[in-house]
Amino acid sequence: MTLAYNVGRDGWLFKIDLYTLQAVTKVRVGHDSRASPSRRWQWVITGNFVPNTAVILKADTLEPVKVIVTEGNDPQASLSNRAYAL
Repeated sequence: MTLAYNVGRDGWLFKIDLYTLQAVTKVRVGHDSRASPSRRWQWVITGNFVPNTAVILKADTLEPVKVIVTEGNDPQASLSNRAYAL
């Protein structure tokens, strides 16, 4: 099975079978999200604006493994606290 991953700004992460063009699995990771698979396709990481998190998922099942809060205190009030495209 040849797979691809797609995440929408609505926060749904899809694993898609490229032969049938059908979603195999989907999971909601946040809102206004961006995603990237790892080099060996073992993990997928998403960066979300709402909530301010990065989520690491197993690539084969899309099971969340770790949620990392990316919001913090910035004394200069810049936008560097957010998780941007990964």
